Amino acid sequence: MVESSAPLEFMGIQARLSSIALVLVSATSLGCAKQPSPEECKAAIVHMMEVQLDSPDFQKMMEEASAAGPGGQRLSAEQLQESAQWLKSQTPSLVTPQFVSQCVERMKRSDIQCTMSATTTNELVEKCHWKVVAGPKGGAALVSDVDRAETAR
Repeated sequence: MVESSAPLEFMGIQARLSSIALVLVSATSLGCAKQPSPEECKAAIVHMMEVQLDSPDFQKMMEEASAAGPGGQRLSAEQLQESAQWLKSQTPSLVTPQFVSQCVERMKRSDIQCTMSATTTNELVEKCHWKVVAGPKGGAALVSDVDRAETAR
């Protein structure tokens, strides 16, 4: 059973996850395409974050973090899985109204559909216009080509 509070060893990971700067895909031209709904955007953002949590890179980071925990004791595979599930359960609460409104304004419906069908971070990058960039404290975040150029200005 997963506890309602985060294991101490993973408080740093939770902080990283909550501080991921989601820079949403900016559409250069919306044309006649109907904008996605707030519900579609929130679902896509949550799914994108869950795909990252399921990635081998994130799993490796969790294993490394467990070795550096209090007392230097490693967590068991079951404890790591429970911690990952706890983090996933917190993902919807990390999606702020600001992220959703940016999504509605900037994302194309086709990008939402692509994000929802992606099952790996590689698919998000290769098919759905997301890029991996350095995040806070050495973490990584997915951003779009357009937003990456805009944030560099």
